[in-house]
Amino acid sequence: AFGALEDAIKNAKDTIDIICWGFDPSLRLSGPKGELRYGELLEQKAKAGVQVRVMIWYSMQGDVLSEKSLPDYRSPQRTSGQDEVNKKIKEAHEALNKAQRKYQEAVNLWRTQDISNVDSPFWQKKDSVWKLEQLKKDMENKQTQFETLYNQAYTFRRGTPNLQYDDFMFNTRWYQRAKQGAVKNLAFTTRDIKDVLAVAEMTRGSEMPSKGVAQLLAGHNNATHHQKMVLIDYTQPKQAVGFVMGHNMQKNYYDDERHAFNGDVRYPGFRPWQDISTRVRGSVLLDLNDNFSKAWDKEIPYDLWSNKKTRIGDKRSAVTIEELSKAAQKKTGYHCPTAQICRTEYSVTDKSILRAYERALGNATDFIYSENQYFRYTPFAKQLKKYAELRKSSNTPNDLYWFVITNNPNSKGETPNTFEMLSVLGQGERLPKLARDERQKLLELRRMKQKLESSKPVGYQKKQIDSLLKKTNEDLAKLEQKYADGNGKQHGVDWAEMEKKNQEEIKDVLDTDDPHQAFELHNSQGLNVHIATLTSCTSASKNNLYTQIYVHSKLLLVDDVFFLLGSANINKRSMEQDTELAIATPTPALASHCRNRLWQMHTKKVKNTTQDNFEHWDKLMGRNWKAMNRGNQLIGTLTHFYDAAAARIPLVGATD
Repeated sequence: AFGALEDAIKNAKDTIDIICWGFDPSLRLSGPKGELRYGELLEQKAKAGVQVRVMIWYSMQGDVLSEKSLPDYRSPQRTSGQDEVNKKIKEAHEALNKAQRKYQEAVNLWRTQDISNVDSPFWQKKDSVWKLEQLKKDMENKQTQFETLYNQAYTFRRGTPNLQYDDFMFNTRWYQRAKQGAVKNLAFTTRDIKDVLAVAEMTRGSEMPSKGVAQLLAGHNNATHHQKMVLIDYTQPKQAVGFVMGHNMQKNYYDDERHAFNGDVRYPGFRPWQDISTRVRGSVLLDLNDNFSKAWDKEIPYDLWSNKKTRIGDKRSAVTIEELSKAAQKKTGYHCPTAQICRTEYSVTDKSILRAYERALGNATDFIYSENQYFRYTPFAKQLKKYAELRKSSNTPNDLYWFVITNNPNSKGETPNTFEMLSVLGQGERLPKLARDERQKLLELRRMKQKLESSKPVGYQKKQIDSLLKKTNEDLAKLEQKYADGNGKQHGVDWAEMEKKNQEEIKDVLDTDDPHQAFELHNSQGLNVHIATLTSCTSASKNNLYTQIYVHSKLLLVDDVFFLLGSANINKRSMEQDTELAIATPTPALASHCRNRLWQMHTKKVKNTTQDNFEHWDKLMGRNWKAMNRGNQLIGTLTHFYDAAAARIPLVGATD
């Protein structure tokens, strides 16, 4: 994706328009050993007479609390000299390598059951079971320490482990030149969301209301400009091209399809990364230009005098749909008779991405494939479940299938929202701690009900008890129905079974080589669901290490017909609060090509029918679970979405 973008920028003749959430001028679009940094390439084009406009989301609050959208834009921690900075970077790399060695050593001890050096208190000296448990805990701790260092991002306190001193200095000086208008034809600006009331209006009547005032205010006040797009040479239809992107323009987004554990193609210190962007031509560029031009002109009044001269206004109004379409038909590999730019845009109360998802899910006849960073917008799950049940009751012959690839939620918060989504689909046991919490709440409500019913209050106390009993009965009925719906219980709750289940120990991949012994899933009537994540492993003959491939994609495919790709996650922020951009098209050739390419990459085999693919996913995830239990290599990268450690951790700050 970055390579295609670099080629398009190099060939630009007139204009380059960029909107993004995250931007690093020192990124080399052709990889760590690339010829030019991104900032150098843009300056080079500007000096050649191409008008370059760059607009990036930036918030001082977000800069401190979460990932940096503009690394080293304001970096008080980088005030030391070159030798000291490079020393710290070297130390960070050494710490990562040391953490991997420690992780490998702990894995080797666990796999060989070597308890000879396990320190234990005197009362546990001969207890081999206790010592083995300590080996397991040590291995898990070493993995967590390694993952923490490996999962680096641009943050306020630590910068990034691979931003060498010359890159740091380049960024600092590039921002200075860009902000001061020192490079002719290069205009750079930042933007933040100022109209909190307009964001609040977007969520009015939401099917997924915020849980409490704190979450409501956080959503309204922490909304971000999350769009990612590039538009090149719009006024030259014969060479005009655009990009609707999932990628941010930062170093941790650079990877290839192999997603190797220690990939030499990536920037050092960054984990494997899965993301998708799309290149577009033709009449849809009209909407991309409209989106960019209005956003740019809106910010310019608050900007430098030199930038005000770059206001677009009606300068591009002469470009016609016919010109763009005619030129595109000669270049594109896929002819899309219909394509639409969809957005989440608070300034005009545009929620067309949400509507596109709703319509696509409501028109599915065979399967849905979503590959998305998050999986936590519950209304989609409710809609599809209801639709599948309606099809089943109407004797529609075939079931629906939903193939999902997303991230385990332990990397970032909002685990409860992920659990809610999974529970609706009968997949709540994939987060066993939260499933147990829900069962425990049910049991406690039932005990409270029994206690209140057995009490014999009199007078005013009786009114209080009656009121409390009524509230308890209502809460219990709602939670009981929710539990029954999500767990395939047609005849209510088996309380004895629930009590027993809550006493069982939660298992993970190290405890059993059979995923069915760790969790029990319940597909609803007419809807079969797979929830998967992606995992990379070392290539050893035994005792392999594993790390999650971070899924940053924002893709929806339906029935090998409908294709939607952009910046929007499956969560409340993207559907209702942040500004987002996506492209949607009902083009079978494009949708089927995309699915086949991705499934071949993730699963190493694509079957002919949806049911066969569903069974293939099930067998492959089972095999890979067993491989991880035994320390063997994986087949492909597809693994079960399952997190035995995830608990109710709230999300703080603005993350991409």
